[in-house]
Amino acid sequence: MVLRMVATGACRTRRDLVVRTGLSKMTISNIVGEMIDGDVLRESEVVCSEEPGRNPVRLRLSPEAPKAAGVAFLPGRCESVLCGLDLRVFRRAGTDLPKDAPEAVRRETALRLLDKMLSGTAGVRAIGLAADLPWRPGGEQMCPSESVRPAVRERYGLPVFLEDTCQSALLVESLFGRARNCRDVLFVSLGDRVGSAVLSGGRLCRAGEDGPGLGHVTICAGGRPCRCGGRGCLELYVRSPEVLKKLYHRTGLEASYADFCRITGSGEVDRVFRETVDFLAAGIASALNLLNSELVLLGGDGLCWTDRHVADLNPPSPACAQRMGAAESW
Repeated sequence: MVLRMVATGACRTRRDLVVRTGLSKMTISNIVGEMIDGDVLRESEVVCSEEPGRNPVRLRLSPEAPKAAGVAFLPGRCESVLCGLDLRVFRRAGTDLPKDAPEAVRRETALRLLDKMLSGTAGVRAIGLAADLPWRPGGEQMCPSESVRPAVRERYGLPVFLEDTCQSALLVESLFGRARNCRDVLFVSLGDRVGSAVLSGGRLCRAGEDGPGLGHVTICAGGRPCRCGGRGCLELYVRSPEVLKKLYHRTGLEASYADFCRITGSGEVDRVFRETVDFLAAGIASALNLLNSELVLLGGDGLCWTDRHVADLNPPSPACAQRMGAAESW
């Protein structure tokens, strides 16, 4: 807890830690002292204070503090990173990876990138893998969990954590980004699928091995059949390939999702995004009626939306309407 508060910037001094944790000065002093002796934390410049007594000294992570490596399987890409507990990036690499790449190719790509991250590096304590879950062989996403995770664990002898990209994104936002002071948050990611994650009471919600599936909330009774087996799912109407297909048929233009978001003054483009917003608003409203989230964050292609698109969502809760926006950290 102490390490997390220092790493995320929630506490900068021992005095801050005493206030935030409720632990005694002696307990905090002992914990911090052990971390300094182990070269996990270091004390730096004096923080000027108008309060009587000695000025507190700032705490920060040591360059020798534990590090983590990660691999994210993104649409058309595989990205890897080596970072500190404060998300300071030491190394980064990536490569194109087709969405339908065989599992063996995904496995070898992940190992090759991790070799770059870990080469000559000491102090790495864990490795994270992130991709769109569920990963099922033969489906739209291949299944790295079948061989990538054990292959990584066997090669490096480190704990390996497997997580959905939306769950990872919301965790990062809750520690370092827009959701760091919130306890109840709905995260929605637009892309090849409509992914989602929920923070409730400060903890990530999980449904079995997978996170909440907002993309498969029915918004059109008797609508088109979905790959999940249902009909009229939200994903069918707002996933990025569907929106791009509609934009092409209506405008004759071939452009990226981000480029279409930047187009102004086109009635057809505005109408397509208005329809998309209406569908997404219906799904979000259903979720908010159950969750009563204090903040809604958009990720994925939602990061390309303009402030006008975000404002047009018009969630039913006035409090939430003031706190809807794009994610920062993912």
